[in-house]
Amino acid sequence: MKVALTAILAAGLLTPAADKCKPSAQAGTSPDGRIRVVPTPDWTFEWQERKEDGSYAALHRGTLTKVGHPHLYTYVADGGNFFIVNPRGGLEYENRIVLYKPDGTVVRSIGLKDILTEKELEAVDHSVSHLQHVFAGPDLMAGISERQDHFWIVTAGDRTIRLACDTGALIPEEGKK
Repeated sequence: MKVALTAILAAGLLTPAADKCKPSAQAGTSPDGRIRVVPTPDWTFEWQERKEDGSYAALHRGTLTKVGHPHLYTYVADGGNFFIVNPRGGLEYENRIVLYKPDGTVVRSIGLKDILTEKELEAVDHSVSHLQHVFAGPDLMAGISERQDHFWIVTAGDRTIRLACDTGALIPEEGKK
């Protein structure tokens, strides 16, 4: 039995979640309300555009980059690119913030080592199956800027990280280069 369970885990068919949490996926809508992205806990998404009657029609479907188990948050820019953030599920440090084009093409995948300071990385803790002390608040403090040029997220160290909506490039803190 132990060998079979090990094989299932290694194949990625089951992700351990000893904390008895339930996978979750939060949809996101662009600030202008024209675009909605609906992720699912099974690592798929549907990119939808609002029709004249106010309902949404799916234009793209695809697969998301898997990391840990899903506790997904979605942030959509008016231009259609979208960020999927998995702040806590699993113990991996890579692929925590992923920028996608509307068709699901990955523009950039960002790991914790890409955005956290050494001090913040040292403060990251974990339970059996979740990272802790990575980002601020029980719910994320994050969003798309009013100018639609960057995504922002606040770390547990109270720093605001900014990533360009078109490339995912890290935008230096104001006054720093």
